[in-house]
This record gives sequence, C-alpha cells and structure tokens, in this order.
Amino acid sequence: MPMTFLTLFLIDRSKVFLLSNMVLIILKIKIHFKVKFYTFDIPFIWILNSSK
Repeated sequence: MPMTFLTLFLIDRSKVFLLSNMVLIILKIKIHFKVKFYTFDIPFIWILNSSK
C-alpha cells in the first residue's frame, strides 16, 4: 500500500515537473519572439519616422 502511494506521488510529481517545464519553455519562446518582434519593429518605426 505505501509503495503504490509512493509511485503515485512520484508520477504526480513528474507530471507537475513536466507541466512546469512546458510553461517555462512556452514563456521563453514568447519572450524570444517578443524580443525578435521588437528588434524588427524598431528599425521599421525609425525608417518610417526618418522618411517623413
């Protein structure tokens, strides 16, 4: 009985770990895209402003 509980607990922990990892990866990707977007966006704004 304690063994099954322990395995269930471990499985649960690994699930939580995987989920938190997924969230972290998604956040990293989002931040990465934001940074990319801003670095691409700023030159365009600058060019638009300078052409006026």
